[in-house]
Amino acid sequence: MAIEGFGGAKISFDSEDLIRELEQDLAEFGDIKVAAYYELYNDAKVYTDYQFIEDKDKFEGNTDIVHASFLLKYFKKQDSII
Repeated sequence: MAIEGFGGAKISFDSEDLIRELEQDLAEFGDIKVAAYYELYNDAKVYTDYQFIEDKDKFEGNTDIVHASFLLKYFKKQDSII
């Protein structure tokens, strides 16, 4: 269903590799919190990468801390075409 940007513009982002990787991580580690990196396109968040969180990590740039299951759903949505 793609994500919606400013003015209702539909935005898609190829996330197939991220989906596959995150599905494997979910199966192995469960629904842990991860740092999800994003860029804004037409005022819409497009998640472009993620990493596991360790206590000493400090994140730079546009980062949200989210559950892996949430991120997987979002990856699938932004991967779809309208």
